[in-house]
Amino acid sequence: MRLIYLIFLAVLLSVSCKNENTPTENIDSDPEQTDEPQTKTSSILGSYVDDSYSQRNEGYDWVGVRVTENEDSTIHISVRSRADQKRPTCTWDTKAEKVDDSSYQTWYEGKTILFSFDNNKLSITAENEEDNTALYFFCSGGASVAGSYSKIDGDLDTTQVDKTLFTKNLKLQDIGFFVTSKPENETTQVTIMPYGPEMRPDLLIQNIEGKVLDAEVEDLNGDGSPEILVFTKNSQGKSDVIAYSGNNNKSMSMVYLPPITDNTEASKGYNGNDEFALVEASLVRKFPIEGSDKMRQIQYKLVNGENGRIFEISNVSEY
Repeated sequence: MRLIYLIFLAVLLSVSCKNENTPTENIDSDPEQTDEPQTKTSSILGSYVDDSYSQRNEGYDWVGVRVTENEDSTIHISVRSRADQKRPTCTWDTKAEKVDDSSYQTWYEGKTILFSFDNNKLSITAENEEDNTALYFFCSGGASVAGSYSKIDGDLDTTQVDKTLFTKNLKLQDIGFFVTSKPENETTQVTIMPYGPEMRPDLLIQNIEGKVLDAEVEDLNGDGSPEILVFTKNSQGKSDVIAYSGNNNKSMSMVYLPPITDNTEASKGYNGNDEFALVEASLVRKFPIEGSDKMRQIQYKLVNGENGRIFEISNVSEY
């Protein structure tokens, strides 16, 4: 059975995305932005398609790219393809940082991937030509996300497009996690599939209200087993974290994040608009303090609680 599972997993991962080694952002950076960059960024947002999209009603396979704006100065790139006839050809989600007014970049296994925008066109390519082979990983059947895409009015064809909302594959040493989210009635279903030489292949499933923003992997308590963290946000602008902690690289257990309202000092002036990030192997949360022009930053450490591991506040600061 384990051999069958490993074969199945290898096929699944061949069409998914691997860990994207995007440099960690400084959570203390100034959240204020000028109006000019925001205006220029808005002009590149939207949906882009390859040449086959115009022939989709004739049965042609196609690939599209959604470009949306994150809350910081980055953009979110979401590659989706036709899924009504067979398994999607290409699937990829990544955050891209601004290089200049017409280009953004992300990183995959140390390789720089460029997104260039010009006259309603999007070009995806590796910075170094020899690294373009990396862009085949996000597709099946010998396809690649590299190429040119044209902007269209409106969204991708909802009757054909892959309904996956978020997908990311992360790995730390020999342990990996395949994270996806899909619409489930009026909620979002988040699925985490851990894998590894001795890892029990349990599907970790949670339904949330809102959306997945990102996922990261790190050994937060230094025990040699990784933690997987999925960052989410609901429609009220309040963030949360789905987290699981490794047990000797053989199984995963849920980590409890207490509500911020449990701590009077930390929650004073809290009204959402918060952001989570991993900074130097610590979970960090920041949010604007209501009624002031300051930000509060909360640092958490992973500790053993009475009924399992929990995130415990280790430091609260303002700036």
